[in-house]
Amino acid sequence: MMRTASCAATPLGLLRFMNNLRPSHLVRRAMPVLACTLAISLAPAFARAQNAGTITITDLDVGRITATEVGGPGNANTNLTADINTPETISGSIDIDGTVTGGTGYAILKEWRSKDVSDLLTVRLTPRGLRGNGQAYYTASWTFLSDTDNTPIDLSTLGLSDDVVKAINAAGIEENGNSQAMDGILVDSQTGAAFGVPNLSIMVQSRMETPEPGACALVGASSIAALSVLFRRRRRR
Repeated sequence: MMRTASCAATPLGLLRFMNNLRPSHLVRRAMPVLACTLAISLAPAFARAQNAGTITITDLDVGRITATEVGGPGNANTNLTADINTPETISGSIDIDGTVTGGTGYAILKEWRSKDVSDLLTVRLTPRGLRGNGQAYYTASWTFLSDTDNTPIDLSTLGLSDDVVKAINAAGIEENGNSQAMDGILVDSQTGAAFGVPNLSIMVQSRMETPEPGACALVGASSIAALSVLFRRRRRR
């Protein structure tokens, strides 16, 4: 009959059991335990090894908008340029590791003076199931729209509820001419709540509208005239 570890119920029994085993037996019996321990210890590391990605959109010139998609399970490295017929719009898609339920999110940039909507980002998430290693992933399809001829973007054309439009406006940020994160201000098109995009960063650098040189000169001339009047009044006193 094969001996089992039940004989090692006491310290003396354990000593006798170990003495009766050859080194090869110890190795063979220890291997399953070692393998299980190793798998358990490495599991969190594999779970954390998700492939993130970044979308970078640049809208600085009067010409066409450009964008890059980097990362994800497919190690994307894609450069995009808006179509010449629609230079104010650019679209793309990228696969990203993560679990999502799907849906659509919106985010906006506003003019720093008028607070009008100057840029609109739309992101649609589609679950893709599991990859070969059992990792869930999804596709993020996105569209970026910039205003044309200084005509603000009208959110009412999106067909959203008033509450959702208000939420998008409240979450929107003013453009400052620098690269700004928009993944954290996306709003769910159905609920008006925050819209998450796991492991995906979306950076947008949009040109900041500045006063025309003529307007600056006019303001400067008006200021000088006002100061002159004030100086003359003081002298009369």
